[in-house]
Amino acid sequence: MPKIVTEEEKRRLKEAMHHETVQLIKTKGMKKITVEDIIHAVGIAKGTFYNHYPSKEYLLFDVIQKSEEKLFQKFLTIDFQTGDFHANVRKSLREIYLAEDSIVLYLQPDDITSLLNKLPMKIKTMLEEKQAKNFQRIAEIFAIDQQDAQTFGVVSYLMDCLHFTATNVDYGVEARQMSLEILIDTFADFLTKKKEREGVYYENSNN
Repeated sequence: MPKIVTEEEKRRLKEAMHHETVQLIKTKGMKKITVEDIIHAVGIAKGTFYNHYPSKEYLLFDVIQKSEEKLFQKFLTIDFQTGDFHANVRKSLREIYLAEDSIVLYLQPDDITSLLNKLPMKIKTMLEEKQAKNFQRIAEIFAIDQQDAQTFGVVSYLMDCLHFTATNVDYGVEARQMSLEILIDTFADFLTKKKEREGVYYENSNN
């Protein structure tokens, strides 16, 4: 008679699979991970793995999405309406690019593209819709007018620089960390000065 697995046991097993996969991404890189690596790390049979995910790619996608969602929820908890706006922008970007539990630093630029090419098109479409929605929410919080081509362009370039730097260790980990700190400060400086200028303009227009 087959063993009956409770929902709690399923939940704990899935958490273990996610945790070990994150560790493997950090130590091996996403492209080098195999199903054998995962089942060995978790201590399960291959059949158990396929009871939860139809392929390695589905698990990797699930892990990355949950990690990004966790970071996004941290971002949403920051109160940008009160306190030091500059400090809050820095805090939000540090959570994404410098937090110990972030896997952004371990994903190469073409990792996601390669992964999505092995998954159904509907997943790629769903991801694009989600990313567009999240970006719109971030733009609203940072008070970025997406119709303002210049501001939108500067923010896009800075985000590209952050992501490129985060996934590049050609010049060493310490150099990367210092570069990320500089880019985060630059990003925060730009948004804060923009907010201050618009605040002054708003006050003058009402006098």
